[in-house]
Amino acid sequence: MEMGGDPNCVIWRHPLLLYSKDNIAQPLTTLPSEQLQTEAVKLFKSCQLFMSVLVDSAGIDYHVVLAQNALQQCLSLPELQNELYCQLIKQTSKHTQQKLGMQGWQLLALAVSLFLPRNSRLLWYLHLHPHCVFV
Repeated sequence: MEMGGDPNCVIWRHPLLLYSKDNIAQPLTTLPSEQLQTEAVKLFKSCQLFMSVLVDSAGIDYHVVLAQNALQQCLSLPELQNELYCQLIKQTSKHTQQKLGMQGWQLLALAVSLFLPRNSRLLWYLHLHPHCVFV
């Protein structure tokens, strides 16, 4: 990884790390068990659902429950924390609808308030992510 965080670097444009409306078939990180891999795919679906409908007064409870469940799962299964960060980085990179993409940033902000990435490279990537997305 380039330490300068150049937004033109190929890593910031890699399809694996860019928004996708499609589900993932496997986790974005390496997880030690099939159960965790299955949970990671479900976690991605929760992120997609959170980001698929604008938060409004009628849907606030729906979004709160989705966020609580995803974050609680990561607190209960710390192995999923890096996975959640990778998923949220992916879903906030080049999102096709700005308002829905911002909801991903809100979920990312909630995650950061509860736990940090457990990998120094992922922490570095997360730190540079806003600078390379919003240029």
